[in-house]
Amino acid sequence: MQAHAAGWETTHLFGVSPTLGTTRGGWTGHLIPLTRDVTEVTDEWIRIGNGWAYKAHPVKQQGMVPVWKFER
Repeated sequence: MQAHAAGWETTHLFGVSPTLGTTRGGWTGHLIPLTRDVTEVTDEWIRIGNGWAYKAHPVKQQGMVPVWKFER
């Protein structure tokens, strides 16, 4: 909810390849796979564990879908 309020899009956070799901790392959002806790969210970055994910760094690939809409 905090990320959405800060302007993060669903595919930035939870996006995956529409045909390969999470298999292609270059097609996954910042929170896929979520292996560390998110401790802070701003409109520019998210702190995940000891690292940072920046909104300015493009992660969205053309055609990404939210992980819950992925179908094999």
